Amino acid sequence: MILIGMYNNFYYLLLLFVFQLTNSLAASNINNVNSTKHRHNLSNLLDSLLQNYDNRLRPCMYEHPLVIFVTISVDSIGPISETDMNFRIDFALRQYWTDPRLAFNATTTDGEPLAISSSFLPQLWLPDTYFPESLLSAKHDVMTPNVLLRIYPTGEILYSARVTVISKCPMSLSYFPMDYQSCNLVMENYGYTTDHVRLKWKDSTDEFQSAVEPVENLKLSQFSLRGFSTKEYSLIFSTGQFSSLQVVFVFHRELTYYLISIYLPACFIVALSWASFWVNSNAVPARATISVTTVLSLITLIGSTHNSMPKVSEIKAMDVYFAICFVYVFGALLIFSAVHYFTAKDKDVAEFKLTPHPPEQMIPNNSTTSQQRTEKENMTRCRVNSNGGGDTFSNETEIKDLHTGTKLGITCSCHVVDPVITRNSPYFGDVNSSTSEAQRQLKIMTKRKVDKIKKHEENLHIKIDKFSRILFPASFFLMNLAYFVFYILLAESYRYQYQNNY
Repeated sequence: MILIGMYNNFYYLLLLFVFQLTNSLAASNINNVNSTKHRHNLSNLLDSLLQNYDNRLRPCMYEHPLVIFVTISVDSIGPISETDMNFRIDFALRQYWTDPRLAFNATTTDGEPLAISSSFLPQLWLPDTYFPESLLSAKHDVMTPNVLLRIYPTGEILYSARVTVISKCPMSLSYFPMDYQSCNLVMENYGYTTDHVRLKWKDSTDEFQSAVEPVENLKLSQFSLRGFSTKEYSLIFSTGQFSSLQVVFVFHRELTYYLISIYLPACFIVALSWASFWVNSNAVPARATISVTTVLSLITLIGSTHNSMPKVSEIKAMDVYFAICFVYVFGALLIFSAVHYFTAKDKDVAEFKLTPHPPEQMIPNNSTTSQQRTEKENMTRCRVNSNGGGDTFSNETEIKDLHTGTKLGITCSCHVVDPVITRNSPYFGDVNSSTSEAQRQLKIMTKRKVDKIKKHEENLHIKIDKFSRILFPASFFLMNLAYFVFYILLAESYRYQYQNNY
């Protein structure tokens, strides 16, 4: 009995398994039949849509202008080139329009749109949108054409393609490198006038929040995206009036790179030129080396910077800064020249010569005695020595007879810069007392004048250096502050003006 019960249970289980397997196979066959039928229905639907379809004619040919709504989704922007004045942008261009000839029964697809491959595109009418300001434009086709095509039951078509465009971007570099730049991406109809096709930005009340969707956290090498705006307008040519769309991207140049690579080196070069103010005024080679080297270094920096910039006629903010730096560096060179001039003048004062003695009375040849000639000859030499704490210099003058022109001898004028002149000086042993007394009085008056001039001249070049040590750094700091504040405010005013215009 136990064996018979086990056999019956096994039999029932086997029957249950066969029944379930049969039902699964039947359901699979039904699904396959339905899937095949559905695919057959879709194929028939596409064939039926194209049966009386002529892709040479636009939709609503004789009714009203066809409106094409456009949105773009930005993938990347850059590089932005000041030299070539263009920019590159990668984006998905989406175009929406309604073609009543492609409307179908929604029950065929359960209300879902038809997602069709790009191979179906050549059989459809497509807008002739192009980019008039592009230097280069291309669609992406790796690995297959990057195209999305959907047909809705109402006949609405979504055509999306991934596009790369290098477009013109005219720039005003007056505020460079603290400038704002606006770059335009323009789209137009090439063959259809506004009587046939019109382009419009898709309203934000539709599927997308904005007609332009920039990528989040967009990173650029030298710029940051500060905003964008859209515009619709028409252009009139000799061939008719054509619809156009424009999106304007506003970029702000990042200043960090230029601070590090241009502004700071220029400041260091200017500061280096001030080192000559602390160098001894007599060290002419050292001061000349510093002054000339800084001038040449700044010229090299200016040249290397301008090589990477477009050749424009407008004066850039960076040109103004370079001009300021050059004025300071060249000013340091002029200060060096002035200090050297007054230092050399101090040396001349140290060798200042006293006014020569009044010429002695010429003695006629007939009345000149042997003793007088001997006295004259004894006075023809002045002793030049350093006694008394200073130096004496002689100036010899030839004496001739007024009647015959016969040389009688020479006299000397002694130029003394001794701080103290005493009668014990050997100088006074060679001249008579009257001449020595006159010379002593003259030397005292001249010495006072020399000391006064010498004191004034010696302090002048020192004062110039001391004054320059304060004037140059302080004025350069204030000049930098005024420069950056002025141009940053100008750049901001330009941005506000642009926003009000658009």
